[in-house]
Amino acid sequence: MSDGYIVDMVGSRKSGSMENNDNEGWRGFGIEQVTNKAKRSVPRLLPNLFVVNVGSNDCVQDFEIETAGKRMSDLLEYLYTASPGSTVILSTLLSNLDGKIDSRVQYVNEQFWEIEKARTAEGRKIIIVDMHGHDGPQIGDLTDGTHPNDPVGKISANRHFGGVVNAMPCYA
Repeated sequence: MSDGYIVDMVGSRKSGSMENNDNEGWRGFGIEQVTNKAKRSVPRLLPNLFVVNVGSNDCVQDFEIETAGKRMSDLLEYLYTASPGSTVILSTLLSNLDGKIDSRVQYVNEQFWEIEKARTAEGRKIIIVDMHGHDGPQIGDLTDGTHPNDPVGKISANRHFGGVVNAMPCYA
């Protein structure tokens, strides 16, 4: 991170070439699997800011799409409870080249927007980063129809950084 913020990334895994590369990212995992991993690491690490981007694999696998929002809400409630006073940056899901999968992505994203509205109304600290909008990554930016190419990875990082910057007043 830059712009004068002191950030200590935490997690049980490391990825990327930067020095501060601890994270809790789990390639191929769905919402419930990430929740289970969070239950192991959050009590030990107690982050004050969570960047949550999970659900694409649920959409690709057509796994209980109708309850994705409930499962995400449960994950967020766990994070808020396990690390009181924390803030969540919740990412909507990227578009998908496969029309059937993308319709599931759109449905899950709608559920995520509802979560953001509900959590905000409850007074929870939550910021949503829209990765599916018309000004976000497009189908042609995906290497395999699902995953972003390197330039889009940078766009994604910048959008998430914007979410983090928006969260900073929560800690002022």
